[in-house]
Amino acid sequence: MGAIREEQGFVYVGGKRLRRGFTTGSCAAAASKAAVQMLLSGSRVEYVDLVTPKGIPIHVPVEDISVSPDSVSCAVRKDGGDDADDTNGALVYAKVSRKASEGIDVDGGVGVGRVTRRGLDQPVGNAAINRVPRSMIKEAVEDVCGAYGHTGGISVEISVPEGERIAERTFNSRLGIVGGISILGTSGIVEPMSETALLGSIKAEMKPENSEIKTTAHMVLGAMRRSFSAMTSGILEAMKKYTVPMVPKSIISTFQLIAE
Repeated sequence: MGAIREEQGFVYVGGKRLRRGFTTGSCAAAASKAAVQMLLSGSRVEYVDLVTPKGIPIHVPVEDISVSPDSVSCAVRKDGGDDADDTNGALVYAKVSRKASEGIDVDGGVGVGRVTRRGLDQPVGNAAINRVPRSMIKEAVEDVCGAYGHTGGISVEISVPEGERIAERTFNSRLGIVGGISILGTSGIVEPMSETALLGSIKAEMKPENSEIKTTAHMVLGAMRRSFSAMTSGILEAMKKYTVPMVPKSIISTFQLIAE
């Protein structure tokens, strides 16, 4: 797993000392940075440093390096800290190659979802790599290109081999994202026991046009949820099937989003 400096790596929540982690967006940007550095330098990179949008630097090991004459692929492992979710431990890969035209292209490969519904962060047809992670990836690649004097274009493909399986336990299919997970994160850092992540998931579920939510979203607490759900046909089974992405199990057990 990667590391955040001791003085920035922990927060106190309810009197408990909890460890921060880093997002799939940070993983994608860090893997892209390491891969393009290996592509342009010809030297192996074992660790990569990245400053997240929150201003907290991360220092992460680079895994599963594959080098060919035309491209380099490597991975960074997701570390959710004490806010571990279904993506925790997943390898996020970046494959980079030179391209004839200028600029940096970012796309998704295996295990990264595709947007099929309007109203999300990315337009229909795009890989579900959100705006901030896309910027992080491009900035990381541009920095390395500048350092090595590379003025040509670079193609970046982000993939998560376990992504399609992981996505089955998230709301992605209901949001209109198919084929894998989303590459997320606005700060680059996962805050333990984050209410912000919970609210963000709920807002995303309710936002898309043509949403399946027709009338009211109910939030029910603790043991109340089962008695309430038993009175509402179909809801209990839906609750068993779906969990809120990017939210720890301790919050999942207390809060459930139920759509009529």
